[in-house]
Amino acid sequence: MHVRIYFFAVLSLILAGFGGISCGGGGDGGCDPVANTGCDGGQFCEQVQGGEASCFAPVTLTGTVTDLETGQVIAGARVVALDVNGSAVSDVVVTDASGNYTILVSSARNPDGTPVDQVFLRADAAGYESFPGGLREGFPIDLSLATESNGSFTLDSSLTDIALVALPGGAPSASIQGTVPIPQDQTSVLVVAELVSGDPCPVLPQNNCSSIAGPDGSFAIYNLPAGSYNVRAFVSGSNYAPVPVTLANTQVVTGLALTRQGDATATLNGNLNYVNAGTQQTTVILAVKSTVFSRESGLVTGLKVFIRGQTPPGLRDGDAGSTFSIPGVPDGNYLILASFENDQLVRDPDICISGTKIIEIGVTNGQITSSESLDNPIKITGALEVIAPTPNQAVSATPTLTW
Repeated sequence: MHVRIYFFAVLSLILAGFGGISCGGGGDGGCDPVANTGCDGGQFCEQVQGGEASCFAPVTLTGTVTDLETGQVIAGARVVALDVNGSAVSDVVVTDASGNYTILVSSARNPDGTPVDQVFLRADAAGYESFPGGLREGFPIDLSLATESNGSFTLDSSLTDIALVALPGGAPSASIQGTVPIPQDQTSVLVVAELVSGDPCPVLPQNNCSSIAGPDGSFAIYNLPAGSYNVRAFVSGSNYAPVPVTLANTQVVTGLALTRQGDATATLNGNLNYVNAGTQQTTVILAVKSTVFSRESGLVTGLKVFIRGQTPPGLRDGDAGSTFSIPGVPDGNYLILASFENDQLVRDPDICISGTKIIEIGVTNGQITSSESLDNPIKITGALEVIAPTPNQAVSATPTLTW
């Protein structure tokens, strides 16, 4: 993955004037996709598949954030586009009075300039469950479906509209807002309010006590109950000093400033064992322990069948074979989650054999401690195929749904 930093500005009004999708006056030295320099007129320096980086108008995503039950628009919601690694590929934008948002997204390109990446949207708002969250998963948005006009690409579809679930009356409503410096080799940081007691986020699964700070470094953690917290920032390759915050009911803390605290990080190495699995490649991620929500199986005591958590940008091995490696792990407590993406593989659910427990690790000053030996491989098996009921015959008429 090529990680890039973009200094996003309000560009949507001027992008239409740039009809070409080739380099836009970057000079003889070309452009730098890491620093996003060398392009004029609001263009982004993007990687080109099979070629050199070039300047392009960014992809524009537009949509509306609404209340899932009432359909009313939600003003003031924070929306950001993330890549598969959880890193922001846009600024964090705030919906207007009509619930609308427009974000400018970075994407690798085909040689003809068409975007090729997939992104995921995250939305947070005061008084609402975060999306994705709980049982609701985010869908990948294929940027290749964007419509081209005069060299600019725009995507506005049902996937860019986000419906949030309102929290019940009397739900926690305190919040923490502030800023965090973004490292030069990153585009975003995960910010988490962790209870001083070490307990999980108290409002799981509706919210996870976290926020994404985009390239401008601003963050907002909504819907927190009263309590004593340590606000921490997580990103591959950097550590941050935790900041203690004591919240009263409905209190809004603003102006909190997080600072970096050195770069002594760890590299996590481990092994995978594939059992009855056709594919021998999967993904391994680290989820911040305080944000993890899980459900126990109703059939087998102790078997967790639903696990979700927040992954800091960059703490993912997307090409894990028999081994995996995740460098740059900052201080904190994590769960190792293997094969939790849609790859026809699952973590072996048999809790009576070795290699099937969820491993917890702690990192302090670059040193790792773990709940299980990291020398023992994590067992991965093939996902079950659904053999019944089989799909009904396809019809062209609009179906009538009854409940």
